[in-house]
Amino acid sequence: MGDYSKSGDGIMSALQVSALLVQANKPSCEVLNPFELCPQVLENLPIKHKKPLEKIPGFKEVIKTLEQHHIRHLIRYSGTENLLRILLEGKDSSLLKSKTQELKTFFHEKLG
Repeated sequence: MGDYSKSGDGIMSALQVSALLVQANKPSCEVLNPFELCPQVLENLPIKHKKPLEKIPGFKEVIKTLEQHHIRHLIRYSGTENLLRILLEGKDSSLLKSKTQELKTFFHEKLG
Protein backbone atom coordinates (compact mmCIF):
# COMPACT_ATOMS: atom_id res chain seq x y z
CA MET A 1 0.00 0.00 0.00
CA GLY A 2 3.02 2.29 0.34
CA ASP A 3 2.75 3.07 -3.39
CA TYR A 4 -0.74 4.50 -2.89
CA SER A 5 -0.95 5.90 0.60
CA LYS A 6 1.17 6.34 3.71
CA SER A 7 -1.67 5.36 6.04
CA GLY A 8 -3.41 2.07 6.78
CA ASP A 9 -6.38 2.86 4.57
CA GLY A 10 -8.95 0.05 4.73
CA ILE A 11 -10.81 1.22 1.62
CA MET A 12 -7.60 1.27 -0.42
CA SER A 13 -6.77 -2.24 0.83
CA ALA A 14 -10.24 -3.49 -0.08
CA LEU A 15 -9.93 -2.03 -3.58
CA GLN A 16 -6.54 -3.69 -4.08
CA VAL A 17 -7.90 -7.07 -2.95
CA SER A 18 -10.89 -6.63 -5.27
CA ALA A 19 -8.56 -5.87 -8.17
CA LEU A 20 -6.53 -8.99 -7.37
CA LEU A 21 -9.68 -11.13 -7.44
CA VAL A 22 -10.77 -9.68 -10.79
CA GLN A 23 -7.31 -10.28 -12.31
CA ALA A 24 -7.11 -13.84 -11.01
CA ASN A 25 -10.60 -14.71 -12.28
CA LYS A 26 -10.92 -17.28 -9.48
CA PRO A 27 -13.10 -17.52 -6.38
CA SER A 28 -11.86 -15.62 -3.35
CA CYS A 29 -11.51 -18.87 -1.38
CA GLU A 30 -8.78 -19.98 -3.83
CA VAL A 31 -6.99 -16.66 -4.18
CA LEU A 32 -7.01 -15.58 -0.55
CA ASN A 33 -6.27 -18.96 1.04
CA PRO A 34 -3.35 -20.55 -0.82
CA PHE A 35 -2.16 -22.61 2.15
CA GLU A 36 -3.05 -26.21 2.89
CA LEU A 37 -3.75 -26.62 6.58
CA CYS A 38 -2.09 -29.53 8.36
CA PRO A 39 -3.34 -31.28 11.46
CA GLN A 40 -1.57 -30.34 14.67
CA VAL A 41 -1.47 -31.59 18.23
CA LEU A 42 -0.66 -29.42 21.24
CA GLU A 43 -0.01 -30.92 24.67
CA ASN A 44 1.01 -29.22 27.90
CA LEU A 45 2.88 -31.72 30.04
CA PRO A 46 3.29 -30.96 33.76
CA ILE A 47 6.92 -31.45 34.82
CA LYS A 48 8.98 -31.16 37.99
CA HIS A 49 12.31 -30.01 36.54
CA LYS A 50 13.25 -27.78 33.60
CA LYS A 51 16.45 -29.47 32.47
CA PRO A 52 17.89 -28.07 29.21
CA LEU A 53 16.25 -30.15 26.48
CA GLU A 54 19.47 -30.73 24.54
CA LYS A 55 21.03 -32.26 27.69
CA ILE A 56 18.31 -34.88 28.12
CA PRO A 57 19.69 -38.30 27.06
CA GLY A 58 17.87 -39.46 23.92
CA PHE A 59 16.39 -36.05 23.05
CA LYS A 60 18.33 -35.67 19.80
CA GLU A 61 17.22 -39.13 18.68
CA VAL A 62 13.58 -38.28 19.44
CA ILE A 63 13.84 -35.14 17.30
CA LYS A 64 15.53 -37.07 14.50
CA THR A 65 12.64 -39.56 14.49
CA LEU A 66 10.11 -36.73 14.18
CA GLU A 67 12.04 -35.24 11.28
CA GLN A 68 12.26 -38.62 9.52
CA HIS A 69 8.45 -38.72 9.61
CA HIS A 70 8.29 -35.14 8.24
CA ILE A 71 6.70 -33.89 11.45
CA ARG A 72 7.19 -30.22 12.24
CA HIS A 73 7.79 -29.77 15.95
CA LEU A 74 8.10 -27.13 18.61
CA ILE A 75 9.04 -28.43 22.04
CA ARG A 76 9.71 -25.84 24.73
CA TYR A 77 9.21 -25.05 28.37
CA SER A 78 6.56 -22.60 29.50
CA GLY A 79 8.10 -19.39 30.73
CA THR A 80 5.63 -19.06 33.60
CA GLU A 81 4.57 -22.57 34.60
CA ASN A 82 6.17 -25.97 35.20
CA LEU A 83 4.99 -27.22 31.84
CA LEU A 84 6.62 -28.64 28.75
CA ARG A 85 4.74 -27.55 25.66
CA ILE A 86 4.72 -30.05 22.78
CA LEU A 87 3.41 -28.93 19.39
CA LEU A 88 3.49 -31.36 16.46
CA GLU A 89 2.25 -30.68 12.94
CA GLY A 90 2.11 -33.00 9.93
CA LYS A 91 -0.11 -34.58 7.31
CA ASP A 92 -1.14 -37.72 9.23
CA SER A 93 -3.18 -36.98 12.37
CA SER A 94 -3.01 -40.55 13.68
CA LEU A 95 0.79 -40.51 13.41
CA LEU A 96 0.85 -37.17 15.23
CA LYS A 97 -1.24 -38.59 18.06
CA SER A 98 0.97 -41.65 18.47
CA LYS A 99 4.18 -39.57 18.37
CA THR A 100 2.71 -37.16 20.90
CA GLN A 101 1.99 -40.06 23.24
CA GLU A 102 5.55 -41.34 22.76
CA LEU A 103 6.91 -37.89 23.60
CA LYS A 104 4.73 -37.60 26.70
CA THR A 105 6.04 -40.96 27.94
CA PHE A 106 9.64 -40.02 27.11
CA PHE A 107 9.50 -36.66 28.89
CA HIS A 108 7.54 -38.00 31.85
CA GLU A 109 10.34 -40.53 32.43
CA LYS A 110 13.08 -37.90 32.01
CA LEU A 111 11.53 -34.87 33.74
CA GLY A 112 9.08 -36.35 36.24
